[in-house]
Amino acid sequence: MVVTSYRPLEKRLSSYDFSTRDLQENRRIVEKWKDLKRRPLTSINWFVADFIDVYAGVLNIFRFMEYFQKIGVENRIIIQGENDRTRHIINTTLMGSFPSISSVKIFDGNPLGNIPYADVSIATYWTTAYSLLKFNDTLGKYYFIQDDERMFFQASPWSALVEETYRFGFPAIASARSLRDMYVKEFGHEAQSFCIAVDTSLFRPMTQAPRRIVERIFFYARPTRPRNGFDLGVLALAKIKESHPAIEIILAGADLSNCELPMETTNLGYVTVEETAQLYRTCDLGLYLMFTRHPGVIPIELMASGCIVVSNRSKHHNDLLADRYNCLTCVSTVSGIVHSLEEAIGNYELRKLLCENAIRTVRSISWQSQFRKIHDFIVGKDKRQDSGGHS
Repeated sequence: MVVTSYRPLEKRLSSYDFSTRDLQENRRIVEKWKDLKRRPLTSINWFVADFIDVYAGVLNIFRFMEYFQKIGVENRIIIQGENDRTRHIINTTLMGSFPSISSVKIFDGNPLGNIPYADVSIATYWTTAYSLLKFNDTLGKYYFIQDDERMFFQASPWSALVEETYRFGFPAIASARSLRDMYVKEFGHEAQSFCIAVDTSLFRPMTQAPRRIVERIFFYARPTRPRNGFDLGVLALAKIKESHPAIEIILAGADLSNCELPMETTNLGYVTVEETAQLYRTCDLGLYLMFTRHPGVIPIELMASGCIVVSNRSKHHNDLLADRYNCLTCVSTVSGIVHSLEEAIGNYELRKLLCENAIRTVRSISWQSQFRKIHDFIVGKDKRQDSGGHS
């Protein structure tokens, strides 16, 4: 007799079903908005998936929300999923960092009938795109894309469901040129990219030049996110600690209390934006691994703080990270990471050059210019797609 192990069916898959009629009505709204000569923008519904911690992508959503609030646009947050938990994080953490939007109203995303009309509605994660597909009490629909979210899953129905959202036809607001290119070239839809900027009054170097001796290495450590290469980074840092026992290895980004690490580290877990800025100023090197299309916010914050970035080599990150100009990029192996870290540790003149160029890169980008670019894209003031890169 053959005994098979029982695995419960993944019933959540049925939550992302849609009909031909859903697609037709959505297409009608998208096309009508595209043809409008004057696009109103007095209100925005932001469809936000539930989250358990505040990370860079969430902060970007709130930065744009704050900008639109300041120019007179009414914002609403539409929560999809575990509403009580997400409401608590928004009210206690996010609103503290963005006090100007503390009066923004929060609505449950289920059922859709709870959601008020808005001139524009924006999906901010692939699951919320399914809600926006069926929400039609709006004039314009947009997709705020901060990564190729197909890569969050192995090849499966889940990665296919993400890909389906890229066919819904929403104009995309993409947080990197590589994401804009993917959306335009693979799916043929309109898109505009913005560049990640940083608050240089908060993220700033402690001194004008790097320390001559490397004392602290920071690692963005998120073991539950495969795209951040936790195990690879730890194995490399263990070798660095063995060769340089005086260097302090600092980990932050997640609760690591249940992780068994092969070397002594300082584990900070989750830190606030203000604590993060203070931390980066005290570190000499920052190891940041990202294996999806988006370069992330953290390298920019590290560069603004005078901390030398060491990151994995990727063709998708070239519009931000320039090897041996403002950072060091490495082969995605333990030895590759160790080699780049060792070079940075042993070559002060190289670190000094990288630091100067990194700060120059960061200071060439402002949030205000990026906010205005996306505002103009939404209202149709400039229908030309941007050329990408940093402006």
